[in-house]
Amino acid sequence: PAHFCICNTKERTGLSGTGVIPMEKWKSFLGTMCEKSFVPLKYLASSVAAFGVNYVLLLVLDKQIPSVGSMELAALIAWIVSSFLNFTLNRKWVFRANGSYSKAFLEYYSLATVVFCIKTFGFLELLTRVLHLQLWFAAPLAEAILFICNYFIQKKWIFGRKNTEGENGHPDAASTTSARK
Repeated sequence: PAHFCICNTKERTGLSGTGVIPMEKWKSFLGTMCEKSFVPLKYLASSVAAFGVNYVLLLVLDKQIPSVGSMELAALIAWIVSSFLNFTLNRKWVFRANGSYSKAFLEYYSLATVVFCIKTFGFLELLTRVLHLQLWFAAPLAEAILFICNYFIQKKWIFGRKNTEGENGHPDAASTTSARK
């Protein structure tokens, strides 16, 4: 049985009035809207998961590597593991990107490498070696400073391009986008 929804058609057609929309299209529209509005929350969850992995590995490895530069080596190993987790979650779950994997991978790691260097050789060095803060406190502080910048850069330039599937790689967005033209 077909189900329909009566709604304002001005947004869809530019004409005022009401119209009948099949329920499946209405559900698809609502799903797309929910997906887009939850992107920042999903990005936060992805970042927290990657940070958790990074943080635990950093603290454990820093204690296990007894040498000069142990913090930096521990940070590098932790970053390699956690950044791959973050890339995968952001690409598949947060931004639902379907574009070129290798291009997104290279762009993501270009940004991630710069951020890693700023965080490790800038903020962590300053916070731990100059200000003498403990690593357990300095690492989350450095991460928080760079979090918001990363979100907007990834959303706009790395995972946010329109592709054949539609905006941000969401298949439903292609039909909505083409319907507006």
